[in-house]
Amino acid sequence: MSRSGKIIPILFVNMLILCLATFGLEFKLALDRRKAEAKWSTQVTPYYWPSLQTHDGIALGTRSGPLKLVLHPFLSYANLPNQKTPHFSVNHLGFRGGSIPKYEKTKKRIIVIGGSTAFGTGLQSDDETFAQRLEHLLNAEVINAAVVGHASGQELVSLVMELVDLQPDLVIALNGWNDYERPLTSKFRGSNGFAEIEEQLKTLQSVTDDSLLTRVSNLYWILFPNITKKLEPLWLRLFRSGEQTGETDLALAAAVYATNMTKMHRISEAFHSTFLCVLQPDRDRQQRYRAFRETAKMHLQQAGIVALDLSELDEPGIKAEWYMDEMHLDAAGNQAIAQIIANKIVADGLLR
Repeated sequence: MSRSGKIIPILFVNMLILCLATFGLEFKLALDRRKAEAKWSTQVTPYYWPSLQTHDGIALGTRSGPLKLVLHPFLSYANLPNQKTPHFSVNHLGFRGGSIPKYEKTKKRIIVIGGSTAFGTGLQSDDETFAQRLEHLLNAEVINAAVVGHASGQELVSLVMELVDLQPDLVIALNGWNDYERPLTSKFRGSNGFAEIEEQLKTLQSVTDDSLLTRVSNLYWILFPNITKKLEPLWLRLFRSGEQTGETDLALAAAVYATNMTKMHRISEAFHSTFLCVLQPDRDRQQRYRAFRETAKMHLQQAGIVALDLSELDEPGIKAEWYMDEMHLDAAGNQAIAQIIANKIVADGLLR
């Protein structure tokens, strides 16, 4: 047998081994992801796994959870209206809880914006959310307009485009974690979800391109999504030339957050509402999250805004046993923050 005749079978076997190893790694990563999701589900029970879809009900992505999110032209995504499950409901306006009259107000009206903590992820019912607890404490109408995963940029847009039309007397932003946790994963700081949608569109384009070579060369996005996602941080480190990272990036994320809060404050005032910025707490008192909050509060103070930082309260504060994971609170935790916020509102005369 010639030399080339011996090499070809060896190359074939090596390629086969490489392919099998790659598929095996992809399978393992997919299994690890499912185990991690199962673990989160046991920590936060019931966990409201979100699923993204179009307005006509076409599913986007791989998750199929009970909380339906729908594409939104300004917010990336929002709550799908008219949902009812054993643990939560979403009304006709896309807000958690029962229906509300859009323009008629019989009580003082408070609007809550934020992410999953404000929405009440993991709680057994709508009545356990801090928004509902606050309603009982203040004898006011509290609208829970929070959307899981939303960050300050999306909340700002929501306030301008939709929520001011509801004529709130007070706007409460309970947030901070989403701006802190994912400052690098979105090209639009202060917004979450857009990068994921953009990635799906890029994948779709790559496998429907006119060029056969382009379609074939991009099949790895379809065949090995978990490996691709695992390698993404390395790819960013290698090719993010000229972009800032680390502590500088954290400081920038805090500055953007503070800017968005300042804009919300001014917009609320322009529409004859008061505004309260509440920085959500975290169980582990992470040093980086504390640095994020301190930087954000410094910028807010320069703008004449004092934020309520739930991680820096005197005793009793937020007890560790009230956390279902690193940031989501159980019913007792939601009751506690509702009481703290109610006390702040009364003491500062914010519900005038």
